Amino acid sequence: CISHPDRPLPKGEISIRAAKIYLLFLLCGALVFSYCVSITHGNATLIPLGILIFYSFYLKGTPLAGNFVVASLVAYPLLYGGLGAPDFTNLIPPAILAFLLNISREIVKDLQDKTGDQIAGYRTTASISAKVLRRIIYVQSLLYISVLVLTIITHLFGMTYTIICLGAAIP
Repeated sequence: CISHPDRPLPKGEISIRAAKIYLLFLLCGALVFSYCVSITHGNATLIPLGILIFYSFYLKGTPLAGNFVVASLVAYPLLYGGLGAPDFTNLIPPAILAFLLNISREIVKDLQDKTGDQIAGYRTTASISAKVLRRIIYVQSLLYISVLVLTIITHLFGMTYTIICLGAAIP
């Protein structure tokens, strides 16, 4: 509410009860439609749903752990979409790149929400010293570039993919 007063719940555009009903509707829809694709996809849908529930109750206000979980959930669809595909392992480097890129994004988001999180009683990554956070982002950036270089050396993806990945990482 404090960090994002313009969102529907804080603005009163939707009630908490209506939000919970919508949540159940989306959760059931995700499960039904994923099982319509395949048993594998249905079962694989249970993983992020379980992780999201665990995150919401236990990790949201946990320094770094919550960031790693959210970054993992951002990377997960890249793997999910290729479940059962013959070249599934080719999706691992892009998933790793998505994970690494989102670690820094999540840290920056925590820094932006620091005041609101403190008022709400959350101890997020923003409570870690700036020096440590810089080191984490530097290591993440080096890992990102290393994985990207590996995709170039192995000719896993073309130059367009590399340019897009660099364009995402440079800022």
